[in-house]
Amino acid sequence: MSQVYPFCSDPADPTQFHVRMFAPALGVAEDPATGAAAVAFAGYLAQQAGSKTGRQRWQLMQGEDFGRPSRLTVEAEWTEGQLQSVWVGGAAVLMSTGEIDVPELPA
Repeated sequence: MSQVYPFCSDPADPTQFHVRMFAPALGVAEDPATGAAAVAFAGYLAQQAGSKTGRQRWQLMQGEDFGRPSRLTVEAEWTEGQLQSVWVGGAAVLMSTGEIDVPELPA
């Protein structure tokens, strides 16, 4: 298995989860915030909720175990048990910047 996304719910609040993302085969020992995995996880949570209509929101805590804590908010909307949309959001910290000089090509 090249990626693992373990999770556990917070005993004090079932809408909060502690998650981790390991992807060593992709060169990522552990990711502090994984939006794509969070969206897939929201689909899983919506499936576990069963047949319902409306929206639900969850908070995901990630990166705490290695000093880069993140908080992602995931929201799912479904109609009659069918998942319609998933949103993910949160704050980000700029880690690096860069520039690329592209030479002009001859006409």
